[in-house]
Amino acid sequence: MKFSRIFSLAALAGSAAFVLQGCGYSTATMNKTGVEKLFIPVFKSNVMEPNLGSIVTDTVVKKFQIDGTMQIADQEDADATLKVTITEFKLSPARFRLENERSVREYYLAMTIEYEATKKGKKKPYASGTVAATTSFFTGDDLVNDKRVGVSYVAEKIGKELTSRLTESW
Repeated sequence: MKFSRIFSLAALAGSAAFVLQGCGYSTATMNKTGVEKLFIPVFKSNVMEPNLGSIVTDTVVKKFQIDGTMQIADQEDADATLKVTITEFKLSPARFRLENERSVREYYLAMTIEYEATKKGKKKPYASGTVAATTSFFTGDDLVNDKRVGVSYVAEKIGKELTSRLTESW
């Protein structure tokens, strides 16, 4: 009697597993743009901040690679090109030090980009728009390195939003 009950439970569990495997769950991507390979040239920068275009480009490329929906490719092999221009970069004090009211303790950083994604052989972009991101960062003894950390935070946010917009077609 005990054996038949165990056998019945095992058969029921096996049947449930077989039925549930066809419920429509998939690990396939949701990319409906038709773009599998994307070329991303170094971002153009309309602001006076050294190396900003390169830093933000590298971060956005890494976001696309982590996402995996589109492969980053050379211009010749790509299905589409993503052109980005950094249009705004604002650094402003958020808080000052108690011991010295002229010394900034925390900065507020805002960046805006404009983008266009165009399929190979087409003139009209299939996706375009503006992405803005903000962050704040604390300063220590080295403002240059502290600012670099702030830029990387903002670039990550922009990369995440840009990847989402170009890969998710709802």
